[in-house]
Amino acid sequence: MISTGRFKAIDIIRRRDNAREIAPEVTTRIQEVCGANVQRAETEIEDDQLRLIFTCCHPAIDPKVQVPLTLREVCGLITKEIAKAFPTSPATMAQRIVRGKAKI
Repeated sequence: MISTGRFKAIDIIRRRDNAREIAPEVTTRIQEVCGANVQRAETEIEDDQLRLIFTCCHPAIDPKVQVPLTLREVCGLITKEIAKAFPTSPATMAQRIVRGKAKI
């Protein structure tokens, strides 16, 4: 019982230390993303892009595929980048995107 509590305390301390180490990196990344979002918000969305977004998010397409497909086709991200954002391997994500394209 005492050992379990001690190990949990050690884990909490380690997590806290890791969070402190990566905090500046996370803050910088959040600022970059916010800046990019502000720039994108100022640009107009073309009708073709809007149609493509709606096509990628069609109800016939599995919800697990809609966002990755949109990121791939509208935003131009590569499959490896998309897979990194989701808890899947690049091969699995590639297959999902292919299935989504087939539905279209």
